[in-house]
Amino acid sequence: MNADDPGTCSPAEFRRLRQDRGRNVSELAEEWGISRYTIYRWERGITPIPRWAWLLLERTRNHGS
Repeated sequence: MNADDPGTCSPAEFRRLRQDRGRNVSELAEEWGISRYTIYRWERGITPIPRWAWLLLERTRNHGS
């Protein structure tokens, strides 16, 4: 999470967490029922990452767990 705002994470943090969870953009988008382009926009800082998205990603299990 971003130290300046504990309610958000940076695009880089979101991407790292997604990768740590073993998900590519398409897999995560399919699991969540959203467009992969939405995730691309979050990870590039084009659109703010909603709080629900990073909270859900934090709770997502690693693939294979």
